[in-house]
Amino acid sequence: MEGSAVAMNFPSASFDVIVCQQGLQFFPDRPGALREMRRVLVPSGRVLLSVWRIMGPYHGAVVDALRQHVGAEAAATFSASRVGVPDAEELYRLGVEAGFREVAIHPCVMNIRLPACEGFVLSHLAATPVARAVAAVSSEARAALADQVSLALRAYLDGDGLAIADETNVVTALA
Repeated sequence: MEGSAVAMNFPSASFDVIVCQQGLQFFPDRPGALREMRRVLVPSGRVLLSVWRIMGPYHGAVVDALRQHVGAEAAATFSASRVGVPDAEELYRLGVEAGFREVAIHPCVMNIRLPACEGFVLSHLAATPVARAVAAVSSEARAALADQVSLALRAYLDGDGLAIADETNVVTALA
């Protein structure tokens, strides 16, 4: 089913649980989306949201390289999930104002494993909203982009690729 986060095509009290992984930051009407989640949950239903806390070393390196080798628009598009996201206080406020109870914010540090940059970066970008912009630049620019990211992340290399810590806020609440 495809639809709007602020006008879900479900009756009230349709779900026991809602999980929204790294989506809230993309909703133009975050309060409306949370109110709608609350509406479609059964009484005492649970919601779990995750929202990035920081840019993170990998995303920061990619954004810098995109800006230099592809353009500012591609860099802004790629960073959208990490820039302007609600912080813990705002997430708490949004949850309470949407009518949730027992709103809790759990900051989480995750250790992320990625393959070595050489082959990974361009493959990853090919599966993102900046794929067309990256494909449109010269092969030399794409190679320079990958090289720049590899250089920026060399401190995170171990025998199996990259080991990078990243941070997210996990929000739990009851309807």
